[in-house]
Amino acid sequence: MTSVFVAGSRQISRLPTEVSARLDTMIEKGFQILVGDGDGADKSVQRYLADRSYLNVVVCCMKNHCRNNVRKLANA
Repeated sequence: MTSVFVAGSRQISRLPTEVSARLDTMIEKGFQILVGDGDGADKSVQRYLADRSYLNVVVCCMKNHCRNNVRKLANA
């Protein structure tokens, strides 16, 4: 299985079209997507994947506590 780590700046709140297109390709190929738990790009990527109901996602957190975990919040 191919895994890809995606992370970015806290200053990015909207994903550029190029990033969305690459995420769509990863989804189509069934990649495991690892993403950070920070605000900004990390949270935007989490939201994008959750909006597409993509489940092959691991949110990487520190000390068993996530600052942001969009899917977990949606299921709470």
